[in-house]
Amino acid sequence: MLGQLAILAGSFIAIVLLALLCRVLGLGRVATIESLAAAGAAVRRHQLSFTPAMGDGQTAGVLARDGKAALVFGADGRLGLVVALGDRLVARVLPRPPAVETATDGLTLRLDDITLPRVHLALTAADAAALTDRLGALP
Repeated sequence: MLGQLAILAGSFIAIVLLALLCRVLGLGRVATIESLAAAGAAVRRHQLSFTPAMGDGQTAGVLARDGKAALVFGADGRLGLVVALGDRLVARVLPRPPAVETATDGLTLRLDDITLPRVHLALTAADAAALTDRLGALP
């Protein structure tokens, strides 16, 4: 009985030490998009021909309040999308404007992409309305 408790205690200590090691090494890190400039750079790394549009000296686009997604407008009219998935940023250049669904805390974009069918943008009501209008005006 005492031997089984020692094995249980040793296993528990080993699990705690492994969890602490993972945390120290940053293996449990969750990616976030820090700024529209970072989102524009991520799209440009994904596709070198994409150049983010600039407005008032800043990258033009919309960054979700939670830093999980961003939509970047390209200088040539294309749209770049960046999504934080796990510990990485996933970037796409969208071939056409996405379908937009209104949600209680922002917008949900429906994409023609089997690997990324929906993306939620946490936005204020004013930002969601402005983005919906801008996307509706695109060809």
